Amino acid sequence: MILATSSKTSETIRDFSREFDIEIDDKDTFVIDHFNYDIFDEGGKHTLVIIDNNKGNNDDSITNNPAILSKEVIEGSPILFRGIGHKVGSSPLLVKILWGRNTSYSYEVREDQKNIVDQVPFISGNQIGLVTALQARNNARITFVGSLEFFSDRFFDSPVHNVVTSEKFPKSGNEDFAMDLVKWTFQKKGVIKVISRHHNKEGETEQLETYRIKDNITYTIEISEYVNDQWQAFNGTDVQFEAIMLDPYIRKTLTPTSSPDLESRKFITNIQLPDVYGVFTFRVNYKRPGYSYIDDKSVVAIRPFRHNEYPRYISAAYPYYTVTASMIVSFLIFSIVWIFNEDPSSKNKTKKTN
Repeated sequence: MILATSSKTSETIRDFSREFDIEIDDKDTFVIDHFNYDIFDEGGKHTLVIIDNNKGNNDDSITNNPAILSKEVIEGSPILFRGIGHKVGSSPLLVKILWGRNTSYSYEVREDQKNIVDQVPFISGNQIGLVTALQARNNARITFVGSLEFFSDRFFDSPVHNVVTSEKFPKSGNEDFAMDLVKWTFQKKGVIKVISRHHNKEGETEQLETYRIKDNITYTIEISEYVNDQWQAFNGTDVQFEAIMLDPYIRKTLTPTSSPDLESRKFITNIQLPDVYGVFTFRVNYKRPGYSYIDDKSVVAIRPFRHNEYPRYISAAYPYYTVTASMIVSFLIFSIVWIFNEDPSSKNKTKKTN
């Protein structure tokens, strides 16, 4: 769902936005930037602002997340924006896609009003959200855009001429930006899924439901990404595996493989199970901004050693073995001495009797 607003946004829409931790600025306010505005700005209010990634000046205003926007959009023509700003809350589900430059601020604009700011703006600088998205835990997506004109043919086809820097572009980047935004919002982009998962002992192929403590196992998961209307191999490098029993006992990054299957990629790792028995969950919990969430689980049991699987001798117990053996030898020597040693007093008594 895409929700486009304007400076005339109703209170119902504002209340709806607050449910997603987004606070839209007051009525009749616009985003203003006196240092980045287009030559076609009307009325001299400087509300037709230019947004781009100002490389090298630490003033980027467009997300560089490839799951949401393509490289051509991120590095392409600037974007024209005229509308209302919003304040983005602290929810971890929110993703800022487009925001204000450091020189911008949000303030009330009227025809009879001069460019005078006599109050502290509600939001300013890069705190101004222009386009913000939220992806719920069930992978549902909603995008808030602070401008209705942003999607107009006029903005799509308009050239860009920065009055301050004199930079010119034959066409704005609004159309390409909007196409990527629509694809992502309606889950035609940034969608990943699990094709299969498998775990087995090293050197074997059968997937077991029960393993033994300290077993060496191989865990494999296969993931695909939806790109350009087709499924292809996912290129992530930060997919992690966890072995959990209440708390994670093992957490390890999976290694991507160069699979010949172009529709998916396998991620694999070799681990040694912990020296703790019980019911464990093998889990891949992949949650990254811009991508749909993966939470794949499989439950296995880990048993202790059987009585005949323990090592016969433990090297750390050699001192105890030595003490036990010395006691046995000492007892045998004492018994031999005791049995074959005759008391002299008993010999004298025998002689007297004779």
